[in-house]
Amino acid sequence: MECSTHQSEKFMQPLSSNQKTLWLAYQLAPKSSAYNVYTTTRISGKVNFRVWQDSWQALVEKHPTLRATYQLKDTQVFQVLDTSLSIEIDLQYVDVSQFEEKEIQQKILEAANHPFDLENSPAFRIYLFEQSSQEYIQLVVIHEILGELRSLLILLSEFFNLYAKSSVKNCLLVS
Repeated sequence: MECSTHQSEKFMQPLSSNQKTLWLAYQLAPKSSAYNVYTTTRISGKVNFRVWQDSWQALVEKHPTLRATYQLKDTQVFQVLDTSLSIEIDLQYVDVSQFEEKEIQQKILEAANHPFDLENSPAFRIYLFEQSSQEYIQLVVIHEILGELRSLLILLSEFFNLYAKSSVKNCLLVS
């Protein structure tokens, strides 16, 4: 168990009208993945897992909405922003080196379609599927209440810039 002297503060921000609509859809079907938005990136080259984790963690610390949850209070829905920078994000490493391409694609789709629990955990997940020591597939999944594909692609670009700065000696080919 970790002890921290940092007091976490939570700020509640009302949802936009679009987010309210997505919240309602979530309330009607909380186990649905219909509003999951995802992208995959093939990475060729050795991934420094520690730098990969640290780069994503830095983005989560920079963008509080990536660690937000959603709560109903009285009759209004809020995005709850936690000011704590010590929140660990949901980064998952999956070894798929023993699987055929079709099985790998199935595992990626299963991960992409796993529903979010918007009330208890952030609407943001990242996976790194290792096919070999030089071949990876990165999957980034968000719930649409957090953003759309364009936002996700901007976030991904920011991630690769951070990773490149932190891991100069590793050359990754991204497609």
